[in-house]
Amino acid sequence: MSFSIQDPKEGDALTLSAVIHNSGIAAAGFDVSMYDGDPATGGTLLLQETVLDVIPSGGRVTLGFGISTAGFAGIHEIYIVADPVNKIDEVNESNNIAWSRLSIAPSGMALQFLRTGVHTRQTIM
Repeated sequence: MSFSIQDPKEGDALTLSAVIHNSGIAAAGFDVSMYDGDPATGGTLLLQETVLDVIPSGGRVTLGFGISTAGFAGIHEIYIVADPVNKIDEVNESNNIAWSRLSIAPSGMALQFLRTGVHTRQTIM
């Protein structure tokens, strides 16, 4: 897995590319999920995509996940899980997960509200 920007800042458009290798029999119709944090310990599901095309034995497919980095500054462990509900019968279920650390810098922009020229109106009768 790889990220389109190596040192992203909050607000940058970011894409995660994940290569799914099939070392078993031909497979299709399974989900690939992206989490912020380890899904085994409560990671948050960010995105999910279903692989519809058949991946032949020994084949691979590259999936792209768009990540919104707005409000996402900080260090994250991004996990990709192929076939998270074990829909496909496999000899080795332990090779369906990969993760990478992602550090998103704050944008450095600040929003400030200034109060200027407050006027009041009084009616005198």
